[in-house]
Amino acid sequence: MAVAFGLNRLEMTSPAAFAESAARAESLGWQYGFIPSSPLLVQDPYVMLAEALRRTEAIKLGPLIENPIMRHPAVIAGSIATVDRIAPGRTLIGLGVGDTAVRLMGRSPARVKTLESAADLIGLLRVFPAALRALWCRLGRPRRGVVEGPGVAGLSSCARPLRERARSGFPVASGRGRILPSRECGRREGPARVGAGSGVSA
Repeated sequence: MAVAFGLNRLEMTSPAAFAESAARAESLGWQYGFIPSSPLLVQDPYVMLAEALRRTEAIKLGPLIENPIMRHPAVIAGSIATVDRIAPGRTLIGLGVGDTAVRLMGRSPARVKTLESAADLIGLLRVFPAALRALWCRLGRPRRGVVEGPGVAGLSSCARPLRERARSGFPVASGRGRILPSRECGRREGPARVGAGSGVSA
């Protein structure tokens, strides 16, 4: 496998500056460009990435490093999936327990088990979000008008069989579609078919 090179020192003063920096890095032969995810030090990474993806053609871009403490894994998955719509196949995401970014917010880094569960959930949502949303609805319970799911670890564990089927290239069904009460996530999505599973990279 050929060696690829990336850098985590692009200009981050504004979306336009980040995009220009990414374009220059691409012209110099860099294959990957990253941006930290640290709310108190750097502007929103996904806004920056969206602008840079519009201004480049080949370089792959993504946050380095995201963590499951500042953002719920479902939020991370949704953000990177949305950005990937701009330049399909050119986004990726680095995950870690969180250090400076988390401590600056007065919180502690994630435990390894939490990181593992978060990575599982993000990967699952990238492969077949419809099936997983249906599973979340089935496991969640309404309370005061809000659906409370089983938590990152619980959902990841329950959905693991779906992931294994996806990796094998088999169709994955979310179960028998039916209408749920509006307080339980609204309409359940029908069966979802997926090919060979992808990783966290878009």
